[in-house]
Amino acid sequence: MKSALKLVLIYFLLSQVAGLLVAMPYVMARGVIIGDMNLAISEITVPSLLCGLILAMIYLWRKNYLKSIHVDKSVVTIKYVALSTLMLLSSMWIISMAMSKMTWIPNLLEQSFEQIISSWVGIALVAVIGPIVEEYAFRGAITRVLLEKYSPTKAILISAAIFGLFHINPAQVVPAFFMGIILAWVYFRTASLIPVIIMHIINNSISVWLMYKYPDVKEVNELIDPSMQIVITIVAAAVLVGVYFLMKKVKVDYNWKTDEVEEQLVLVNENELNQ
Repeated sequence: MKSALKLVLIYFLLSQVAGLLVAMPYVMARGVIIGDMNLAISEITVPSLLCGLILAMIYLWRKNYLKSIHVDKSVVTIKYVALSTLMLLSSMWIISMAMSKMTWIPNLLEQSFEQIISSWVGIALVAVIGPIVEEYAFRGAITRVLLEKYSPTKAILISAAIFGLFHINPAQVVPAFFMGIILAWVYFRTASLIPVIIMHIINNSISVWLMYKYPDVKEVNELIDPSMQIVITIVAAAVLVGVYFLMKKVKVDYNWKTDEVEEQLVLVNENELNQ
């Protein structure tokens, strides 16, 4: 648990705090060039986010978390990716229906997101680059560390809770928690980041499209006639259950405790050499 929390803290500091500090000189220089420092500071969100994601990826690379897990047989086929996409879409609808009933939850970062997606760079960061970096951090590093220490169920739930709380914004915490369960489960079943990266990109891309195309719409179910929402929810639940059992039939035979055992052997060998 300590290792996972340490990774979360480091990722937060790099992606949020350090990114802001690194981007500040650029913002100050831009303020001098355009002659409007207030305008330049108001535009700091995108460059700070970009710098933060770059710093996070550098850290993950330096700590060897970007290295893929090698397994004998890959289950990441077109069919599996299609099933995981169906799982994502059905889950998104169900979560949307649930969140539409929780109108009391505040969305504190709504204006920040609107500012970010006002540029193509911001859209790319939220829809593509961000999901890739987050999957390497939260599934490839944090979930992986938890799977080495705990049972799959416990590791998945803890990683999902961390993923949800990391988003800070109350309106995102609950959806991120449930989405974190799905992403961590798929990662556990496949030992691959490919399907979860694709799922995350699709999820964020749809969210960006909704915010851009329908700025007044809070949840996707608002675009559907109320008389059809219950029907779609039943269908989505059936699809989710069906896809779950189909995907459950396939699992990479990978021992998540392997890395922990290898690390212990390395430490033992080092101690023996030092004696």
